[in-house]
Amino acid sequence: SVMSEAIALLTSMVSQDSEEKVYSGGTSHLFEQPEFRDMDKAKAVLGMLEQDQSVRGLINNVGLGESMFVSIGGETGLPQIQDCSVVGTVFSIGGQPAGRMMTLGSRPS
Repeated sequence: SVMSEAIALLTSMVSQDSEEKVYSGGTSHLFEQPEFRDMDKAKAVLGMLEQDQSVRGLINNVGLGESMFVSIGGETGLPQIQDCSVVGTVFSIGGQPAGRMMTLGSRPS
């Protein structure tokens, strides 16, 4: 099943080494949202996503200590994504925390 394949992939990624890795995808979908048709906003968000340090800061600071979290606008602490929301969760493999999954999207009006 797709779920068992995803679990196997996550397990292999985590067991390869303990170094933190950041995987991203779907950034082109941002442009489907009306607020990202403003090129200055889109450039700021994409620029932030290209900076490894900024992404790691977001991952390490947003929702810290919570298994599920939602950060809206300025709550993220990053001015580049003040017009965005971040929703995320911590996932575990074999009962051990293995990483965080986050979705970046538009801020609700």
